Amino acid sequence: MSKPLFKSLTKPLFSSLTASVKQAINSRYVTTLNPAGGMYYSFEPLEIPADIEFEMEVEVAYTGGELGYYPVFDTSPNNTVPRFTLQRNTYIDNGQSWEHGSFQLRVNNDIGNPRYLTTDIENRNPDFPRKVNTITIKRENDVFFMKTNEGSFSSLIHASNGWDTYTLEGLANYSGFSFFNLKVWLNGNRSTGKLVRDYRFDDSDGVLINYATELGANLWDNQRFVDANGADSLVEVTQGSEYDLQLLSASPNNVATGMRVLSFKGLSIGNTYIYKVKSTRPVNIAAYDGSYRLISLAKSSESLTFFASEITRLYVCPIDSEVVTITSPSVQKADGYGKALNVTAADRELMTFDVARNAWIGEATGKVIEVAQ
Repeated sequence: MSKPLFKSLTKPLFSSLTASVKQAINSRYVTTLNPAGGMYYSFEPLEIPADIEFEMEVEVAYTGGELGYYPVFDTSPNNTVPRFTLQRNTYIDNGQSWEHGSFQLRVNNDIGNPRYLTTDIENRNPDFPRKVNTITIKRENDVFFMKTNEGSFSSLIHASNGWDTYTLEGLANYSGFSFFNLKVWLNGNRSTGKLVRDYRFDDSDGVLINYATELGANLWDNQRFVDANGADSLVEVTQGSEYDLQLLSASPNNVATGMRVLSFKGLSIGNTYIYKVKSTRPVNIAAYDGSYRLISLAKSSESLTFFASEITRLYVCPIDSEVVTITSPSVQKADGYGKALNVTAADRELMTFDVARNAWIGEATGKVIEVAQ
């Protein structure tokens, strides 16, 4: 699970807790994705070729209110192939429908036909998806496996020529979930493969860190901020300097005017970068391409992830009429990083793990999210 997970849990107390939970410290931010608000996570696409072995682990709690077939993640939002979907669904057995259903994996074969795997029978109970559950998915040779928590693996043997290539690029853009962890190993399982994605969803600023990679070198070297309104004065902004900005526009939150801008060339097109500044007051920061089309925007934030274009224009703007001082600008390559879309500070809560209750407790609201045993 995420960085703020706790290390004081011991196996005799809760032997069925996931390994990541056992290694956690006792507090972390938890984001509740509200489907009505269009909230989801987006990150640098990860291609899973058809002919390799891989393993994936996701820790998630369903926080929505309605029944239905809601994707936890989906490689094909527009119902085109290839498709690789983990979804929560209503489970019906002899006419009896469990209140909250189960988890089901849908994978398409090489000609687009779907195959399904559903969680083992002991986990089909009324409150199952409401808790933090650990779902493990792997493909070994020609066989997909899936299990929940400490249950047994279910298997799906492919009967045709092979599987399709899947591209994972987002999470929960259909319904409400709270994520605690996502890990992906390629070219093998967790013991033999390479860990390429490690998301812990413990951000407080909308930046989704990939703990499986390190940030690249800071590319900021005596670059300049230029007045976005057309002034011809240039000001050096280095790591050791300060630069005072004052809003020049009558529209404090208009990200198209009253800003200073830095144009970057030479970034790897399509790769993910993180742009940071330190500021004495809240600022909006944004990235545009060479044609001034918005790539990424973060309001009242000091960090921003973006996909690089041939020319990337990086903006920083005060959100009111007061002078703001910025320092320590940086631009670094951030492989696999992502961001939370349409999520505000009100959608995140600092939660503390209660050992006795085996649950995360919201410090502000008292909200309870239990961990499955």
